[in-house]
Amino acid sequence: MRRTNYTIQPDNNLLRMLQDGDEYALSEIYRRIGNELLDYAIKRNVPINDCREIIQDIFLWLWINRNITRERQIDLRPYLYGMIKHKILRYFNQLKMRHKYTAELTLLSATLNDSTNEYCNFRDLLNAFAEGMQRLPDRCRQIFDLKHNKGLSVQAISEMLMITKPTVTNYIALARQSIRQTMHDFYNERKPMAKMRRKPETAHITSMLTINA
Repeated sequence: MRRTNYTIQPDNNLLRMLQDGDEYALSEIYRRIGNELLDYAIKRNVPINDCREIIQDIFLWLWINRNITRERQIDLRPYLYGMIKHKILRYFNQLKMRHKYTAELTLLSATLNDSTNEYCNFRDLLNAFAEGMQRLPDRCRQIFDLKHNKGLSVQAISEMLMITKPTVTNYIALARQSIRQTMHDFYNERKPMAKMRRKPETAHITSMLTINA
């Protein structure tokens, strides 16, 4: 049986072969277009390691969803460039959201007792913040998200939801109060556990002091 020469196949022929379950066709598409997509992402200031993960995700999706691409009758190269554009946009949106969450978390955690850091690391506080968000009533969470994650002004939120600006402000204040309480509760739960973990060390020091006395 004569082996197919994948290197001379047009892009869309390779796509059809991939859709039929040909892994060699996927490898050739990756070899042919992967570096182009990588360069495209790098030029848009995505860190190279994140670029590689994005490219791998795209080709993994292409393989797993090969039946979907058959139904859509896609043109391979424009489709892949559309995917990389979407992935990059989503990457920066998620990055922006993480920065906003971090800024809000810093503001809220500043209201906790100074000894909080003794018992909770920043990841713990981030988890507590996310849990506090989930506990908010739907309307309250929506407004808080629009303000701090989407970056909308109170005026813009008021116009979008057709409610007064004082109502928007009240919802935001309520959200902060509720999240802050969740973080306080989280801190109080962790504090006894941290003390228990320190008992052996404390007992050892107390024993040393007793002997020295």
